[in-house]
Amino acid sequence: MTGKDDAAVQTLFDWVRYRVAFYGSTPAYWPVFEEHGLGDLGRKLNAMTKAGAWDKIAGEVSDDVVHLFAAVGRHDQIAQAIEARFGGLVDSIGASANSSKPSDLPPDLIQDIARIPTRYRRPT
Repeated sequence: MTGKDDAAVQTLFDWVRYRVAFYGSTPAYWPVFEEHGLGDLGRKLNAMTKAGAWDKIAGEVSDDVVHLFAAVGRHDQIAQAIEARFGGLVDSIGASANSSKPSDLPPDLIQDIARIPTRYRRPT
């Protein structure tokens, strides 16, 4: 998650925190949570959603858990954050996780992100 300034990053951080809680409450995603020792959190989130506590689930997801699933930083920091967290592990990065909010990434930043090494190689 990124933005031009710290306030924009924080707004997206809160949005992603809710997304992590939402997906984590869904049993289909529990194997991912289990892989990171978060199985109890997934089950707690699921119980909360069944009780109708949708407005409280994000509060159960710590900053560390958000950082586990997302790279975080302003535009001037995000390429390094992506490489540190996901470099060599992923072969694609979405520029916008929310289809109702278009990406505001500057073109030079997109080029910096594209330079991050990956294991994937296009067939020649």
